[in-house]
Amino acid sequence: MRAEKQGHFTLDEWRRGIKALRADTVRRSSNFVDFYTCSFRYCLTEEKQKSIDIESIWELLTLVLGSQFSAQVDLFIKYLKIIVQH
Repeated sequence: MRAEKQGHFTLDEWRRGIKALRADTVRRSSNFVDFYTCSFRYCLTEEKQKSIDIESIWELLTLVLGSQFSAQVDLFIKYLKIIVQH
């Protein structure tokens, strides 16, 4: 995304990066896969890590899909929180 500061994006940097990844819409599934892969790799904190923490997943779901599918995202996050508790 070529942000000036890693992990902190201005709105313009975010929009430019999303467009560069061609992930500005979830309707183009191949572009969304590229965006997901980039986001997933960004959240990894260790080189050999194969998963990200659940809190980051909740935030990514809300960030990426929440504006368009808020009811579904909210229900899914509630479901995940129930699973984590058990």
